[in-house]
Amino acid sequence: MSFDPITLVNREEFVRFGKDYKNGKFKKMNKNSYEYKEMWQEQLDRCYDGYTVGGLTISGFMYWYSNFGTIDILSEDGRGKHKGTPLLRDIEVIIDREITDCQSKGLGLMIMTGRRGGKSFIGSGLLTHNALIHQDSGLIASYNKDKGEAMAKMCKTHLNGMAGTEMYMPILKGTEISKEMILGFESKDPTTKKMIPNTTGGVIHKRLFVDDHQAANGLSARITVFEEVGIFNNLIKSFDSTKYLWTEGTQVYGFFLLIGTGGDMEKGTVEAAAMFQEPEIYGLKTFEDPENPVIKTGLFIPAQYTLNNFKDKDGNTNLEAATDDLLRIRENLKKAKKLDTLYAECQFRPLNWREVFLKSGGNRFNSALIQDQLTRISSDKALQNIGIRGKMVQSETGHVKFEPDAMLREVDWPVKLGEPNLGCVVIYERPYMRDNDPKSIPAGLYIAGTDPYAEDSAPTSHSLGSTFIYKRIATMDQTHNIIVAEYTGRPAKKSEYSAQLRLLLLYYNAVTMFENNRGSIKQDFEQMKSLHLLSRQPGIIKLIQQNTQQNQPYGYHSTEPINEYRLDLLHDWLEEERGDGIYNVNYIYSVPFLTELLKYDKDLNFDRVDAFSSLLLKDADEFRVRKKEREKTEDKKGFFSKMLDNLVKK
Repeated sequence: MSFDPITLVNREEFVRFGKDYKNGKFKKMNKNSYEYKEMWQEQLDRCYDGYTVGGLTISGFMYWYSNFGTIDILSEDGRGKHKGTPLLRDIEVIIDREITDCQSKGLGLMIMTGRRGGKSFIGSGLLTHNALIHQDSGLIASYNKDKGEAMAKMCKTHLNGMAGTEMYMPILKGTEISKEMILGFESKDPTTKKMIPNTTGGVIHKRLFVDDHQAANGLSARITVFEEVGIFNNLIKSFDSTKYLWTEGTQVYGFFLLIGTGGDMEKGTVEAAAMFQEPEIYGLKTFEDPENPVIKTGLFIPAQYTLNNFKDKDGNTNLEAATDDLLRIRENLKKAKKLDTLYAECQFRPLNWREVFLKSGGNRFNSALIQDQLTRISSDKALQNIGIRGKMVQSETGHVKFEPDAMLREVDWPVKLGEPNLGCVVIYERPYMRDNDPKSIPAGLYIAGTDPYAEDSAPTSHSLGSTFIYKRIATMDQTHNIIVAEYTGRPAKKSEYSAQLRLLLLYYNAVTMFENNRGSIKQDFEQMKSLHLLSRQPGIIKLIQQNTQQNQPYGYHSTEPINEYRLDLLHDWLEEERGDGIYNVNYIYSVPFLTELLKYDKDLNFDRVDAFSSLLLKDADEFRVRKKEREKTEDKKGFFSKMLDNLVKK
């Protein structure tokens, strides 16, 4: 979990007044009495300062929201909605706690979760509470007009729900359909007899950023809510232009909330993901990734917390039961011929933050299967611990061995510039050999693919060197068609990468296929007298790209037709079924590689994708060669069979 869980107790004590008020308990009280005025003063104080029961405190906002807020609630029979007070559940208290902490530290908050998490209602509630109770200004920042109007409607519903209370303040006529909703009342001027608007200072601005990232310039806002950041294709520019609403120099005097939902990630996925994975750069509160504490993210709340049918009477989630149910649903959906429904399930009810950033379409590879494997890894510590990190070393006698080092880490994706990206070797399965003799490793059992990088030092480059070692079939009682090792990283010099790669290839008795357009793999291996570890140019290239002039002794020259062929091989390999609903993709345990596959875009750096598809190119070429040799053998057998038949007949 990326945040500290909470346990709600005595929930009814937090919301008692709101329920009593709506049930008409105070209707008969004398509104001019001292008791009546004191009662409402106490409520106003709680809406300012918060409320504590049994050692648990909720903020003034959350007290107002859970007692006086009004939202659309799905009816129990699922047939329509009705107006009602928001439920106070563990998810609301968690979000409230993080908002309060951010406000005290001058930080913003980015929240990602699935559908029905109540984020938009909470965002609209923050804006309404700020305008009504604090009598201050706020901003709805949206990229889609409908999204912005929907949140504005939520704010209006909150405000209208206050009618009849002693804290009610209406929207001034004529402002609810403009760019502002201004709170106040009208009074008659005794001289002119005209109605004069009197504002309280409470205002909710609405701005659309689709055509102008500077749409909010000139405003001031104590609270800013970015609604559905996944559909902004100018999110970072809009954020940078808008941050002056809540800052002055280095001083932060306001609060900003960015909301994202799985299934609403399209044009802005890349920028939203970048902000979520580098929160400190944007002044957002950071949380540890539960799968890898080294990674810092924004706040992700798993879909389990959105399921009311797995909550107790106090609104606490039974995480184990909710998780089992969601995984059960996914397993059933995997049995369908088409995986679109599974894909949607992962989007709408994400179990980890990576699932939030799934895009609805356009991915080269099967997102549902890839995300399913990411979910398997995130929920199973045994799968997380399959890889052993370390480096390759060679003794003075020439013996190559793998040296584990728990302090080393593989490079994550996307690559973060300015950070050490040395990477490491990750071993998933050691080489198959007899009697611990490296010379007994069968030739051709292991093959490799390498994607090199071009320059020794490039501070602005996201490119890495990447290599995968792949185990083919030896005997059916052994593991086969799996990744057994990976080395992805960028040492200061290309020759350092090549040296480590050479040892890795020797360790597995493997030969690597590589892209020869860039880098210095051939030159480095020539200097190390190890050209025999480099794959010859595959003959299949001339079938893929007819009339090609490629005539390189080692590797292949990257061209559009060859790249498309490699990616097709990878696409088919990932979806190849191994039985019992298990696919080849389920044998990938590298989270960065799976993430690359999920986010693949041919115009960006996806080094692991290029490396692995290169070894598949080698595998396809060798299969073609073996097939031709087998056909020749069969032809010869057929020729001699005919000769024997003729001799017998004679």
